Amino acid sequence: MNKSPRAAAIEAVPVPPEFITVPGDAATFNGHLFTDTFANDYRQEIGWTDEHELQILQMLSTAEVVWGALVPREPITVFCQTVTEGDGLERLDDTYTVTSLGDRFLLVTDDGRQRRLAAAELNRRIDWIVKNYGNNPTAESLLNTSPTPTPPPAWLTEAFIEKLLTKPLLPIALRCIVAGEDVDLNDPALLINNLRAKKATINTPLRVLAKQYSKLLGTKNSKGEPHTIATLATEMGVAHDTVASALYYSEVAQDLRDAIDAKRVALRLCVIGRECIAYGFEGKTRTLLSEDQQLAIWGELLRAFAVEAGDGGIPDNAATRRVLRTIKAKALAGTAFADVEKRERAGAKAANEAADRYVAAATAADVDTSALDDMSKPLHRVAAEANEDASERSGKRSKNTTAAPPSAPEPGLRASAPVTIRAALATKAKMLKASFSDFDTLDRDADEEGLALAVADAVASVYEGADPKAVFARFPVLLEACVGAGSAVKKSRKKPTRNLSSPFARTDAAKEIVAVAVDLACDGIMDDSATLLEIEAKLSEAAEQVCDGADAGVIAEIIIESSKLLHSVGDDFATAPRQDTLANHIREGLYPAE
Repeated sequence: MNKSPRAAAIEAVPVPPEFITVPGDAATFNGHLFTDTFANDYRQEIGWTDEHELQILQMLSTAEVVWGALVPREPITVFCQTVTEGDGLERLDDTYTVTSLGDRFLLVTDDGRQRRLAAAELNRRIDWIVKNYGNNPTAESLLNTSPTPTPPPAWLTEAFIEKLLTKPLLPIALRCIVAGEDVDLNDPALLINNLRAKKATINTPLRVLAKQYSKLLGTKNSKGEPHTIATLATEMGVAHDTVASALYYSEVAQDLRDAIDAKRVALRLCVIGRECIAYGFEGKTRTLLSEDQQLAIWGELLRAFAVEAGDGGIPDNAATRRVLRTIKAKALAGTAFADVEKRERAGAKAANEAADRYVAAATAADVDTSALDDMSKPLHRVAAEANEDASERSGKRSKNTTAAPPSAPEPGLRASAPVTIRAALATKAKMLKASFSDFDTLDRDADEEGLALAVADAVASVYEGADPKAVFARFPVLLEACVGAGSAVKKSRKKPTRNLSSPFARTDAAKEIVAVAVDLACDGIMDDSATLLEIEAKLSEAAEQVCDGADAGVIAEIIIESSKLLHSVGDDFATAPRQDTLANHIREGLYPAE
């Protein structure tokens, strides 16, 4: 774009970081003047971090001598704002001076606040070194002597000295790109565009994000409509929960905020969902719990996860939320927020009630559970036996054409087979302590066995009067669901939501990977005769299922652990078999019977 002579002159000569204004940062030149504008994104409140130290090293690595200063390669973008009152900058003879008269301006940061901070800190360090060691210090003198009675500063490290001494000891200046002149800094779009385009090397903490979002919630969009959480999320291209969570974070007790910042607990576990730590629900109304209630729930959760939390803190997964619901129910007993269970949708509630009626009808009769014997067999065997039975019946009918036709059931009575299957499912549910009604297909904390059995019951109810084996042969997925719910051998392939940074979580993941690999190998050849090599070949595929979304390096490490575990539980099959097949031998080794 075409730029004014003033903007072109500013871009031509590097600017000392001390002359660059950060809106809202009173420690910078006239920064207090722009605190209430939308140029203030509050990132000056981040403070000094290890990432800033890396930024200093990067600046020194790329810096070149320009106009008597060290100038890093990466520029920052600024707005050039004309000053009509008070102090401003004046550029004369390729230098900047502060003046209160004439044509003066301020260079206000658009992007690059942290680089300006790092450059200013680097200048302070260079001044300290020149003052105490002179203009030509050596690495030995900087590392081995102290110019003051106090120990040398922590930043005087070997890495810093090595980078510093490759350049002359000159002050740091920054190249500036003028993004606009006399820009309206009170326009909310300024902050929205800043956040939307931000790809900062130093992450924005939640406390700062909360301030940014709160500031924008009181504004209006280009259509004159007030901004909401949903509209802000849409404009900035982030998820609704990202904005909501940051805003909720600013409300919760300080101890919880400290735990979230220290990664001792997941943010969503504190603020999202009916079972979250910090909020209570009365119907659909969300209410912030008192600080005492929040801390009581948090304390109980800490005690419950004193051992299992691991390095990654308390994870946000189904198991944690199940525990948290129990804790909240006790902590909030007698209050309006005592009911922390998830609400059932109307359709799910009706389906659950219907399933309960099926169970009640089935359990009221004496039933034969022998139909479940076939559930432990592989699907191809059940289908083969059903075909053999059908062939035998066909052969007998061809030899004896005078055989009497099968008698029809008496009017008003149902055939016994479906009652037997469904009643057997109800019996199996009792054995597993699984309830048909305690599940919701949209609830990730659903009772999986209850869900599997209820689906099986619904299918069986449609085919009343059919032979059990014929039903299983016709719908192998029905038998598979029953096996998944009732078998001690098959393991759930539900993707874990655990935090894999904990050694305990990695051990559990390795076990599940081996179990899934056994299932995959057996499914591939349609029986349990898979070899150790065939199972080991499935470890990578199993790891993708179990650890989906995890870091590739972590998955690779867990695959190695899984391979070692597979051999530790499978190598002794020839000498000390626990089961008749290698697959079941490995399964029992992974999950021994109690």
